[in-house]
Amino acid sequence: MTTVAQALFGSTPVAYAPQASFVVLSAASRTATTSSVVFQNYFARGLLLVLDATVGAGAPTLTLQVEAQLADGEYLVLFAAAAAVAATSVASYLLLPGAELSGDVTEVAAVPVPTNFRITVTHGTADAVTYSVMGELVA
Repeated sequence: MTTVAQALFGSTPVAYAPQASFVVLSAASRTATTSSVVFQNYFARGLLLVLDATVGAGAPTLTLQVEAQLADGEYLVLFAAAAAVAATSVASYLLLPGAELSGDVTEVAAVPVPTNFRITVTHGTADAVTYSVMGELVA
């Protein structure tokens, strides 16, 4: 399990940094559904995610979801994007209780960020697509 601090700064423990940005999935060409490592969240209420698809062959589609890890190691889907995104597009998702859709945010869900969570990007086809996912904790 990776804490957000470890994702930001390596294995050295550091103080919690509110509104810390971190890499969920680094830019790479992928052809199948991919899940991130499990992140630990101690204090943030919300999470902003940006899915940036830059190169795609064929007609790939991507759907992002946030999954809470339960005590037994199973996963519960807290949020699944309402619509798939195509290659060469950017989509942003805000999970925050009480949040409303505004600005450049693609979709909002009024759910809190759990203590243990991972991000999964589901591929709608086997076509290759290069994408990254960035995250930012919201205090």
